[in-house]
Amino acid sequence: MALIKEICVLSGKEGTGKTCVVGALTALIQDKVLVDCDRDTPVLHRLLKPEVKDCREFLSGPKGVILLELCTECGRCREVCRFGAISEDFRIDPSVCEGCGLCEQSCSFGAIDFPSVQRGEWFVSETRFGAMVHARLDAGQENSGMLVTLIREKAQELARERDLSLILINGPLGFGVPVISSLAGADGVLVVTEPTQTGLHDLNRFSELSRHFKIPGMVLINKYDLDSGMADRIEDFCRENGLGIAGRLPHDPGISEAMAQGKTIQEWGLRGPEKEIRAIWRRVQENLLNTELIPVMSGSKRKYASAEPAPRFWLGPFNEGDVEQADGLAVVTGPCGDTMEISLKIEMNRVTDSRFRIRGCEVSRACASNAAALAKGRELEEVWDIDENDIARDLPKLPDDHRHCALLARDTLRQAIENYLKSKGKGAGSGGDIILNL
Repeated sequence: MALIKEICVLSGKEGTGKTCVVGALTALIQDKVLVDCDRDTPVLHRLLKPEVKDCREFLSGPKGVILLELCTECGRCREVCRFGAISEDFRIDPSVCEGCGLCEQSCSFGAIDFPSVQRGEWFVSETRFGAMVHARLDAGQENSGMLVTLIREKAQELARERDLSLILINGPLGFGVPVISSLAGADGVLVVTEPTQTGLHDLNRFSELSRHFKIPGMVLINKYDLDSGMADRIEDFCRENGLGIAGRLPHDPGISEAMAQGKTIQEWGLRGPEKEIRAIWRRVQENLLNTELIPVMSGSKRKYASAEPAPRFWLGPFNEGDVEQADGLAVVTGPCGDTMEISLKIEMNRVTDSRFRIRGCEVSRACASNAAALAKGRELEEVWDIDENDIARDLPKLPDDHRHCALLARDTLRQAIENYLKSKGKGAGSGGDIILNL
């Protein structure tokens, strides 16, 4: 099974060209699932014209309802409601109710309920460029973190079913909860910005988000030639704040024409922007996706976006730190004296997050970071099978006299799993076979 990576594409506001970039990447990358989390401006839907294969209800956003047959009209619920959603005749206005549930907790008679309500639908579709998971909200409903999380989970399931290696996320605009739900847990973020003061301001906020979630980020400056001086300032900001520079796209009226006709850059035959999109994707792979070579489209033939892997972990680990409330944790000291710590978050027999700490050399740091990255998204049996060769394979410049660092990373990762299994009354059998007493 392929190790699934997630790249989230974000922008601070409309008009930066995010949809155009996502459309171009969708046309370029072959083995992927596309997730459209931007339900406020569903331009991507019009560009790709998805054919729905599966449709499900989206139930969310419970609003309070007062059961009048149980209500004594004591007034306690009106006292605690900070939003003024409860009228004098004890009815809750759903347009004002925030669903916090405080009124339900304060009611001693069980007269308030919060039933789930259908807010829209979510879909699994096929486009001319592959699978797409997206959603539709009912009129007047706002995008929510719950909806974003739901369709991302469905995309993960679809990618595992089809053995696809990448999930490309078209994130919502702005910086609210849906954006955070789109970004959290991703392997990298690509921010599309423009050479304006507003673009620089938004980039500062994205930089803070990237640091907070410990997710590596890169920046694409669209329409850079409208203000080359500001584009230079944005690149300087990126270098000072640890953001990579994916590239620049020039202003081209042909791109707007292509979008108006429902075509991507490639389909409209814009050779200059198409060439730059390929270069941008190559840089994203090298810096955000470790050493994976994801197939891209080139006529009727399959090609690869880069010829040689780039050792991202030599550039600085992105997953150093602690997993909060870790389920599996191990601290192991190797024969060289380096001490490595790996912490795992495990849900439904799968590692959903993994991080490391190290007291030792930079080679040990790179090996620990790679081991933690390889574990993320895999089932425990798969993680147990990760060995020193898997860890070293992604580090092509690993010195021969430091192979023990990869062994230390392997042992620490397995010890974290062993400790988790012991805490759950399970165990690892001889020969590395994991016995799960479920």
